[in-house]
Amino acid sequence: MECSNATKSPSKTTLIKWLITGAAIIVVLVMIIAKPVRMANSRKQYVAEAENILYNYGIEDADISIAYAYKYSDYNVYYLNVDSPEIEELSDSDIYEIVKSIDSINIYVKNRDYLVLSYVSSGGNSYSIDVLNDNILEQNGADIYNNALQDKTSMAFKVEVYQWIEDRYEYYDSKDGKYTGDKYTDTIFSEAASHFGVSESKIKEIWSDYDVALEAWG
Repeated sequence: MECSNATKSPSKTTLIKWLITGAAIIVVLVMIIAKPVRMANSRKQYVAEAENILYNYGIEDADISIAYAYKYSDYNVYYLNVDSPEIEELSDSDIYEIVKSIDSINIYVKNRDYLVLSYVSSGGNSYSIDVLNDNILEQNGADIYNNALQDKTSMAFKVEVYQWIEDRYEYYDSKDGKYTGDKYTDTIFSEAASHFGVSESKIKEIWSDYDVALEAWG
């Protein structure tokens, strides 16, 4: 009887199993490698977008970075930090537009597994958009600008005026220690016109508008 040193060839079924296992390993490796690559590419795009936004407002001196912050559910959360001493020199309306634009940066990535939160700062102050009202700009957590009030024909502006006038009536009632009726009406209307930058006739129109009153009381 002859002895053979030849190794027995694997069966077709075994070869298929090896191929499937090998393919699965390759897919997993690709996914592991692709995640940081996707984020690396996105990081550059986020920084470039933020630079463009600032450049549109004449700001070239800025420190912009993006870094991992924490894990939230199945997502990695990153902070896009934007800091420039020139931001605080702009008007509140311009700062509002900058912060809102940076918040709105959204780089499309298929099967994205991360979230990006933005933080804008200048001169030691942080600026953000109110999470409950995207018309409000906050500085260190305090409201400093309401974009809705810039349209002086808007209901938001009229309600702001109405409520301000009510507060002034209460102030004078408290000052005199009694209900003062219309004693200070002319003074209050004059103050309101100066405060909001409109005519006294506009103030009177707003104060007598029933729909505005309902909205203010609402």
